[in-house]
Amino acid sequence: MGGYGSGRTGYKQKAENCRSLDVNLMHREGCLSEGWRGNWQWSRNGEVLSKIGMRAEQGRIVLDYRVRLRGGDWEPVTQPVNISQVDCNFGGQRPFFLCPGIVNGQNCGRRVGKLFSGGAVFSLSPLLLRRLWQSIRRTPR
Repeated sequence: MGGYGSGRTGYKQKAENCRSLDVNLMHREGCLSEGWRGNWQWSRNGEVLSKIGMRAEQGRIVLDYRVRLRGGDWEPVTQPVNISQVDCNFGGQRPFFLCPGIVNGQNCGRRVGKLFSGGAVFSLSPLLLRRLWQSIRRTPR
């Protein structure tokens, strides 16, 4: 049964194929300063592929964008993302996003340097989310 190439090919979303937000790049650009408001865009060969609106508040950034899932209507999304500041060894502070992903009804809350779009929300990388889901599936109920 089943010869060469039979069966499902399977597809796992890769981080490289997702749009991402890098907290360090945003910090260098001044996007995390309280009161900042603007847009972040992704482009290829000079053509804008996508963009989102953002505003910085105390201890968090709020993302405003639209998504269309499975060919449906465009839906607006407003997603707050908390930011944690960690002291560096030689002075100063380094920002981290606190992952807003929800797994099994609980906030992930991990400190991450990048958030990736994975459908309707930005969260940590698909690989880490996959590992988190696998560990939840393995735990006895």
